[in-house]
This record gives sequence, C-alpha cells and structure tokens, in this order.
Amino acid sequence: MTDDGFIRMMYSGLKDIENLYSVSVNIYGNEDIFENGKNMGILSDDDEEIYNRKYRSDNLSDYLKLRIKNNMGDINILTDSEANDFYSEFDGYSKENLKKYGRFNIRIWLIGDNYPIAYHVKANFGTFLNNNLWSDEYLGYSNSNNIKKVSKEIINKIVEGVSITYLKVKGEM
Repeated sequence: MTDDGFIRMMYSGLKDIENLYSVSVNIYGNEDIFENGKNMGILSDDDEEIYNRKYRSDNLSDYLKLRIKNNMGDINILTDSEANDFYSEFDGYSKENLKKYGRFNIRIWLIGDNYPIAYHVKANFGTFLNNNLWSDEYLGYSNSNNIKKVSKEIINKIVEGVSITYLKVKGEM
C-alpha cells in the first residue's frame, strides 16, 4: 500500500466534512493565565473564559479560521449563528448528515510568565461523531515576547499538515 493509500484509509472519516461548526484556539494555564496571556498578546479583555483557567482566544481563533480558509479549499466555517442553529437541531440529523459537520480545535497550555514559558499545543480535527480523527501536538519553550509568534507558527504547521491529509483523503491532491 502506498503512503497516499494509507493516508486515505487511516483518515477516511475526514472526507465527508463539509462544514466546521467549531473552530477555536483555547488558552489554558495557571491562575494568572488571563493576565499573562494579555501581556503575551494572545488574550485580550474581550476573550471569554470558557471555564476555570480556560480562555478562548478570539485573535488566534480568527487566525486559525483564516489559515483553514486559505489551505483547506471548499470547507465551510459556520458563523456563530449557524453553529447555534446546528447545536439546537443536531439531534434531528441523520448519522450520514452529521458526518458532514466537523470541528477543528487547538489547545495551547502555557506554564510560566516570562522565561522559560513552557507550552504544549494540541490540535484535534474530526467530525461531530468522532472529533478526534486527526491530531497533532507540539511541545517547547519560549519567552513571553515570542509566544504569540510561536503560537502562529505552530498554527501554520498544524493547518499545513492537516490540509495535506484532508485534501489527499478527498482525492484533491
């Protein structure tokens, strides 16, 4: 079996995804993560705390959406309103229809406030029925002035990697 054949078999569940109902970059950390994240430029006053010490970074989430649109062809990212409609109606969807809806989420876990700042980045891409069909992870360290740059570089690598897999599975590459 060729590498492309293996990829098509291993990640075949990705081929059905047409819409992303959830695309986000979430920042996790210690009790000071919100202030530290603002100082690093990856969180802002408007970012929402999803639960204790977990924040959705609108800036990095928007960056992720842009990279997806540029690299993943015809995949549609639902607006917040469309995603809310999907959530309220998904129990009426057939299993075949639910396969068309996916999520792409990245978690950035930070420890530290200056140098070294250790980070663990994990990306998950999958369908509504199985949200972990594809994943990637990065581990490293940086200083507070470079975390935003490092985060964007890792997002670029993640999207480039999953795009190749996604397009191969769809037979477009």
